[in-house]
Amino acid sequence: MHTTIVCTLFSLMLVYATATITKDNLHEIAGDRPVFLKCYAPWCGHCKSMAPAWESLTDEYKDSDTLFVSEVDCTSEDGKVLCEHLKVQGFPTIKYGSVHALEDYKGGRDLESLKKHAETIKPGCSPKRRDLCSTQEIEQLDELLGKSKDQLTELINEQEAVVLAAEEEFKAAVASLQESYTNLVQVKTEKIDQVQKSGLLMMKMVLAELA
Repeated sequence: MHTTIVCTLFSLMLVYATATITKDNLHEIAGDRPVFLKCYAPWCGHCKSMAPAWESLTDEYKDSDTLFVSEVDCTSEDGKVLCEHLKVQGFPTIKYGSVHALEDYKGGRDLESLKKHAETIKPGCSPKRRDLCSTQEIEQLDELLGKSKDQLTELINEQEAVVLAAEEEFKAAVASLQESYTNLVQVKTEKIDQVQKSGLLMMKMVLAELA
């Protein structure tokens, strides 16, 4: 009986180790572990350059029970869906943290930088890891666990709407600044042209002759 259980668990580990990561199974494969995930495209030159470092990092954490390190090909059928879900806009994009709230990694792409950051990625407070929660987080967690799926979905949609609105506001402000910058450049150029046409160069040449 014991041998059968061990074999079954080993088989599951092999399946997870070789399974293609998708939007639907990432949480299942990662389990309670935080994630360090490289999103890439096979044709991407920068992706190829950092491939050896990422392979070394993946190999180092392949048996880790505290961090799941992997990669996803965003050009594959399943990978494309996952990368769109993660809002990947360029390659390589590296994400880390909880599978429910992955953040963009902005550090170096060399092995030393990647290893240093990997060491800082720790499991956080969650329904399954209450031991990592502060008193305030426990209170918030218990309050949320008392809500229905529909209530939680509504709350999530409300908060994501706030984030989306903030992003749109930022884009609009940047566009406005860009327009202002373009207008200022045009005004500057026109004034300089007017000065040049007024005879500034001739004035300087005459002054040089009188010196």
